[in-house]
Amino acid sequence: MPVPDGTGNDQKVKDLQAKLTDQQKSLSDATQAVTDAQTNLDTVTKAGDISKLADQLTAAQGAQKDAQDAADKANSQLTADTDSLNKLKAQQTDFQQQKVAKQQALDDAQKTLTATQTDLAAEQTKLATATSNQAGLQKSQSTVNQTLNDLNQKLTTANTAVSTLTKQLNNIKDADSTLTKAQTTLDAAQVKLDAATKQYTNASQNTQAAQKANDVAQAKRDQAKEELDATLVAFKKIQSENGSNSGTPTNNLIGNQTVVSSAPSTNNETGVSINQDSNGKTTNPSVNVNVARTKKVAPFKVYAKQALYRYTSPSFKKGHRVQHYSKRTRRNAPTFTVVGTARSTTGQLRYKLSDGSYITANPKFVAALYWKTTKKHVYVYAVNGIYEYKGTNLSNNNRVRKHSHNAVLRVKHLVRHGSTTRLQLTNGHFISGSKKLVSMHRG
Repeated sequence: MPVPDGTGNDQKVKDLQAKLTDQQKSLSDATQAVTDAQTNLDTVTKAGDISKLADQLTAAQGAQKDAQDAADKANSQLTADTDSLNKLKAQQTDFQQQKVAKQQALDDAQKTLTATQTDLAAEQTKLATATSNQAGLQKSQSTVNQTLNDLNQKLTTANTAVSTLTKQLNNIKDADSTLTKAQTTLDAAQVKLDAATKQYTNASQNTQAAQKANDVAQAKRDQAKEELDATLVAFKKIQSENGSNSGTPTNNLIGNQTVVSSAPSTNNETGVSINQDSNGKTTNPSVNVNVARTKKVAPFKVYAKQALYRYTSPSFKKGHRVQHYSKRTRRNAPTFTVVGTARSTTGQLRYKLSDGSYITANPKFVAALYWKTTKKHVYVYAVNGIYEYKGTNLSNNNRVRKHSHNAVLRVKHLVRHGSTTRLQLTNGHFISGSKKLVSMHRG
């Protein structure tokens, strides 16, 4: 609602004041008329004209009443006008206060406008600076766009490289599968190679038979002579104890080998055969020269735990060495197919291999290639991983899935398969029991 500006209020105040003045004048006139009537009354009373006096008194009283009514009306009007005047003054006061407040607000708005203009000038300055920097920003944007283009080209190159690597990885997987197949073929070829090597070795031995036979014969002669000397010493000691020189042995020389004539009773611990008479007395000792014999066994595979040599004879001599094998990790250790056992001249156990050569049977140097016992959990030892199969026949057609290096597999039990073993998993499938492929410990 708009606030009155005060101009109309001043005019109303003036009009009310003029009207009040008029009413006061009318009241004064009425009062004067009453006064005049009273004076006339007094005059008439003095003159004795009662009738005339009564008329004048009536007229005066009427005039006084009219004047009084006018005065009352004037007072009522004055009171109402006074109230209106007070209200107008109050409105004028409010207007003045509102005018002051509006002036203050105007001043504040002016200050705000001034500050805003100052800020606007500062923003305009900043805008000018930003405008001047826009060219530099556009240049930077161009550089950024060029960099993005370069990065996109590099990304395209990287994607191409990733695609190439993926193809190479697939090729590696295919190669791994091919390698596994090749390994199976290689194992079969190894068996054939062992047989061929045996044939070659036999052929080589046939060409060098005279020299090797002479070496073996000489070794046997030396051993026989040592045993004979020991037997003679023992015989003389027995004769001395029995007080008899009868039954002195006759030595026959066959080449360089000494053989004692008689029918011996063999002592298997010493290798010396003792003849006894009917009384149980020793009469004639003789020498039992043991020739190295090979005992055939069901073929099985072993691997080298330490560095070792392969020999042409169970009696290991430097001149009998065929090949040297360095110590390697179990997964890369050389393996051998054992087909028999033999003893050296000193009684040491040897393994005869499929190619006819010999290696030590000492468990510190060799061990069975396949596990003979198992645990509930085994670990994949082969670096390239292993396959699990539907059955004990580990053919490519029976493959189910591949397990990576160090994968943990749960085993149900161990199954023998010819000279090898298989580990049956809890899901019913099988894996190889080769120590080169699986281990009882992580590694």
